[in-house]
Amino acid sequence: MEKQRMNKSKFVYIPNGIDPKDYNINEPLPNEIEERIPKDKFIVGYTGTIGKANALEYLINVAHKLKDYKDIVFLIVGKGMEENNLSNKVKDLGLNNVIFLPPVKKTQVQNILKFVDVCYIGLKNEKLFEFGVFPHKLFDYMFAGKPILYAINLGNKPLVEANGGISGDAENSDAIADGILKFYNFFPEQKIKLGENGEIF
Repeated sequence: MEKQRMNKSKFVYIPNGIDPKDYNINEPLPNEIEERIPKDKFIVGYTGTIGKANALEYLINVAHKLKDYKDIVFLIVGKGMEENNLSNKVKDLGLNNVIFLPPVKKTQVQNILKFVDVCYIGLKNEKLFEFGVFPHKLFDYMFAGKPILYAINLGNKPLVEANGGISGDAENSDAIADGILKFYNFFPEQKIKLGENGEIF
């Protein structure tokens, strides 16, 4: 900030965070949503905003790369300005391994994540993120005790420090696909251990 000739006294750092009480309320999912979640597949899950910054087009590219793995499914839960573009891309590629679900209440997110094998989070490859970022959905993933695939180029690496998953390059479909296949080939106890490492509370 000082390099941009800003007065240091005007800069206030406000870290992201959560209120643990928010996680004490656990609402069941509507039946029509739960019924659409496969119960016999390896699920790569994303919950949150479907926006440009989230770079979810690269996750769709990965779904295309891994389409021959019939037991791997990509679950995207949320809404946003890129929702139609991603849905159209899935149709154009003829993919049947991507499921879009509408957003759920914050108090229902943990009941979505319990069906997920690996949680995905990604961002665009922007220089701004090199200064550090901690997206709020990462708290949800870590609270759920799930292993995480983290496709963000940034200065701080909370997931790596916690050994709670795999960190890959942003906007790199090959790296994301490799990370997913590593999780896919892990023994169950390996995935459980990674989830426990990152678990909060």
